[in-house]
Amino acid sequence: DGGSGDGDGNGNDDVSRRVLVLGCSNCPWDIDDAVMRRMSRRIHVPLPDEEARTHLLRQLLAKESGRHSLTQNDMRSIVDRTEGYSCSDMASIAQEAAFGPLRDLGSVE
Repeated sequence: DGGSGDGDGNGNDDVSRRVLVLGCSNCPWDIDDAVMRRMSRRIHVPLPDEEARTHLLRQLLAKESGRHSLTQNDMRSIVDRTEGYSCSDMASIAQEAAFGPLRDLGSVE
């Protein structure tokens, strides 16, 4: 068609008719094959490795300004136990742990 490859091949290159579909999944193997065929570009972002989980844990703890009682061994154990966890998973765990003392106050009689 002599065009740039954009549009529908019939010379209809109206920018207002373009659609961008952006998706994200922690379980790409659960996505239907027909949907995957329509996604021409895929970017795989791997789960954080041991070094990345260590850095993330340190960053999450830094938000507490040193108000935690975790030892280096505790941190090593957390990093080891969170293999296969995403950054979002680890942030959720940290948030849940931060509410632990409040839950303990609720059980005071």
